[in-house]
Amino acid sequence: MNKIMSLIKKYKWDLIIYLIPFISFGFMLYIYYPGIFNYDVFAQLAQIKNNSFNTAHPFISTFYLMIFNKLFVIKSAVALFQIIWFSILWCMICHYNRKKESKLVLVLQIIVTVLMSFNPIISTSIISSNKDTLFLLIFMTICFLLQKIIDKKFNADFKLYIALAFFLVFFRNVRHNGLYTNLVFIPILLLVMIVYLFKNNKKIIIIFSMSLCVFSFLFKLPNKIFNVYEIDEGINGPGALKALQLEGYLYNNQLLTEKEVKTLSKYVSMESLSAYSYNYTFQDLMLSVEKTEYYGNHIDEFLHDSIMIALNHKRDSIKFYHISSTIVWDIVVPDNSIHNYLWLWIDVQNTPKEYKYINKNTSLFKFVDINLNKSINNHNVIALFYSPATYMYLSILLSIAFIILKKKEVLIITIFNLINVLIISISIPIQDARYLLNNFGLFYLLVIIFISTLNFRNKCEKN
Repeated sequence: MNKIMSLIKKYKWDLIIYLIPFISFGFMLYIYYPGIFNYDVFAQLAQIKNNSFNTAHPFISTFYLMIFNKLFVIKSAVALFQIIWFSILWCMICHYNRKKESKLVLVLQIIVTVLMSFNPIISTSIISSNKDTLFLLIFMTICFLLQKIIDKKFNADFKLYIALAFFLVFFRNVRHNGLYTNLVFIPILLLVMIVYLFKNNKKIIIIFSMSLCVFSFLFKLPNKIFNVYEIDEGINGPGALKALQLEGYLYNNQLLTEKEVKTLSKYVSMESLSAYSYNYTFQDLMLSVEKTEYYGNHIDEFLHDSIMIALNHKRDSIKFYHISSTIVWDIVVPDNSIHNYLWLWIDVQNTPKEYKYINKNTSLFKFVDINLNKSINNHNVIALFYSPATYMYLSILLSIAFIILKKKEVLIITIFNLINVLIISISIPIQDARYLLNNFGLFYLLVIIFISTLNFRNKCEKN
């Protein structure tokens, strides 16, 4: 007992920093018990219930849900685990960046922790079973590992690199864009490692590379063990739907030539294209565009022709690219856009009875739910709390500050995020804040790192 009390006394501030998000997110979980779900989650839960799996959603994210649904009776087990994971990770981030005790740094860390914990999009995300929350947690873990490696000028312990390899492969398997982000980021990271380590410590480069290969193999095993049925998204994949949005935009604005219309007619009904695919803020209507058999069997040719059409209309394509990705670039939501800024999918149709919200009719639930939904009608509130673009721009500004403070290596973490943002913006045909939760996670991490530089400057002034 004395040992426990002495540990609490020694780490009391870390315990407080851990408890702030834990209690805040736990409170939200109580209100929305057993957690927040959407269509994607229910589709994955149906696969688990029927013991029949497919790749409509990356199987690792379904496997992750299955572990908790099979091992634990509590329906909120996933949400509880995510609350604990986030709280421990955040506590570790703050502890590591506090290094030496400083009242100023400690007070600022607590203030940032409170602001972050009561940010509605983060609190509602952490208690969601959607794969985007898992993606955020993995992303923040990778960024923290990168920070520790960067601080050692890349000459870090092998264990850190093995852990980094594990989470990078996990990241790649949870969401489709994770694959493309890794394909760009990992070569950049290896190149930087070669610059720093090739002369003195090649062994780290070899161990990291081998770890990536080993974990890539291990993460494929669950798909084989559970006989996961491979689904080729093809005509309804993100790339094809994004192309349809562009063509609908050009066609509805009478910007296509007769030859281009004739080319597109091989793939889709131009009448249905006119009716449905011009909507670039929500994807469901685009699924109604009538695709010909040729489109389905020649998806690569369709995408090639779509790229050629885009190149023929560079200026208009850039304009479309901007307006169809407002959630990426704009800090204020256009009035005519459909955005899902808050994950409050309480009234999802065909919700399984076992996932009904037990606190839905309480006054506390109504108070929180009504006020959260009201908040997304206020542009200033959206820009401050919900807009991923706001946090992306702030992260870039912080990165510039790190360069000025001669901590330019931190830029690698920001680059990791920006690669993911770019891939999202050119591939996802629906504007939803959950795809860019990374921006929020990165910003708060960079703020904590920046606060630690205040401690460094104080020490320099004393000397």
